[in-house]
Amino acid sequence: MSEEKAKENLAEINEGDLNKSVENFGIGANNSDKERPNKEKLYKTEKQRIEQAIERSGEKLRQGTSATQSINQNQIEIQTSAKEIAEMDANDQVEHLLQIAQTKDPYLALQIAKHLRDNYVLSELHSDLTEDKMRELFVSKGLL
Repeated sequence: MSEEKAKENLAEINEGDLNKSVENFGIGANNSDKERPNKEKLYKTEKQRIEQAIERSGEKLRQGTSATQSINQNQIEIQTSAKEIAEMDANDQVEHLLQIAQTKDPYLALQIAKHLRDNYVLSELHSDLTEDKMRELFVSKGLL
C-alpha cells in the first residue's frame, strides 16, 4: 500500500468515533470514578455469565459424547449377538433370544431379531414375548 493511501485511510478515521469506543471500554479520560466501578462490575458479571455458558456447553458436549458411546456399544452388542445367533436354526434362535429377553432386556432381544432379518424368528419372538406369562415375568423382574 502506498504512503498516500495509508494517509488517506488514517484521515478517514473519525476521532469522535474513536473517543466513543474508548469511553465504551471504560478507559476514556472523561469517565468519572463512579462510572468505572460500575463498568468493571458489569464486565465481571458478563465474564462470569460467559464462563458459566462455556461450562454448560462443555457439560452438554460430555453428555452427548457419553450417549453416543453407549449407542455405539449397544450397536456392537446387537451385531455380535446377531452373528452368534445366525449360526443356529430358527427355533434355537428364538429360544436364545428369549433368554436374552429374560436376562438382559426384551427390547435388546427384539433389536437383535430385527438385525437377523428373519421374519419368522421375529414373528415367533414377538408371539412368545407377548404371552401373558412372559409379560408377568418381565413386570416382576422390572424389565417392563
